[in-house]
Amino acid sequence: MNNKLPTFQDLKSFFKDNLRFIITIFVTMMIIYGLAVSYAIYSDSQIKETEEISTITGQVKPMLTVEDYTKLNKKAVSFRFYVENEQGAVYSNARLLKSILLSEEVLAQLESKVAIISPVVTKATPEDMLNVKFDSTTNALVIEVGTGDYNNNLDIAQVIFEDVKAGNIPSFETRQVVILTKPQEVNQSAESAMVSTKVNVSDTNYTLISVIVAIVSVLAGVFASVIRLIFKKEVSDVFNASFSEKDLVLDLAQISSEKERVAAAQQAVNHPQGRKCILTEISLPEPISAGLLSNNKQPDDQSENILITDSISNIPSNMEFDEIVIFLLKNTTTKEWYKSQRIQLANYRSDIKIILI
Repeated sequence: MNNKLPTFQDLKSFFKDNLRFIITIFVTMMIIYGLAVSYAIYSDSQIKETEEISTITGQVKPMLTVEDYTKLNKKAVSFRFYVENEQGAVYSNARLLKSILLSEEVLAQLESKVAIISPVVTKATPEDMLNVKFDSTTNALVIEVGTGDYNNNLDIAQVIFEDVKAGNIPSFETRQVVILTKPQEVNQSAESAMVSTKVNVSDTNYTLISVIVAIVSVLAGVFASVIRLIFKKEVSDVFNASFSEKDLVLDLAQISSEKERVAAAQQAVNHPQGRKCILTEISLPEPISAGLLSNNKQPDDQSENILITDSISNIPSNMEFDEIVIFLLKNTTTKEWYKSQRIQLANYRSDIKIILI
């Protein structure tokens, strides 16, 4: 925009001219995004896998559904304890503790005392029924047992509780274990709150992604509009009409009032006084042309102070002008025509004024 930072009026004009194109890009990208999300959801719903790789043991195990886990967690039993080493450092690695509980040695030790099976979800493995958490607010480890049956949960939790209390869990031999609670039923309301929080987080993430996609879509529309204007054949908002530092460029398109725009164009042509040549590729808008000339003569008429033509090549070579005024109609005047006129005008010493309307 003529070697200057865009003004508010420049931006307003840009968005006014390209709003429809930006909206088209935005809607297109949002539709593509919606289709992608829909396809992903559909694809997930069509997955028929029955096995998965355990992230704890690395072994293949049956894949459970959300309904299966809901059944397992019904009337779950848990107990809490605190572990620290001789230096007083808190043991907080819940993932490591779960992998220890699921190791062949420890699991065989536990199953020799109680069967770790689910009467509700028969394909569930010990990994699905034993869960270990770390409560950062109290530095407590929590072992939770969920088989879908309260009595079964209590029996399994009691066996693990006794082994933890007695220090029979590997890596606990040299650590101090403090029992905080005995095995008891998990507070279902607290669990529901946790589930609700997870759902809300998931919804929040989905909303955040949608907002980001919407913002990116708008920016993509703006960027595409700028690129389109740069390569557009006609003069546009991003076209630099100035060929030299001596050029005077007046962007009257920023004037919203047509009456004021016409008056400004007439004043720009008439000031300063002198012999003028007006170049315009196409006929000027009626209000402007009517105000400039009441009786337009041919270019070879020496009696006229203002001559209008669509090409400087139409002017006799012996005619001199105090000023040459070029009218550029945005989105109408072609860049090729303007470039041609500027090449020919290199032979003239007259001042050059460019008016964008």
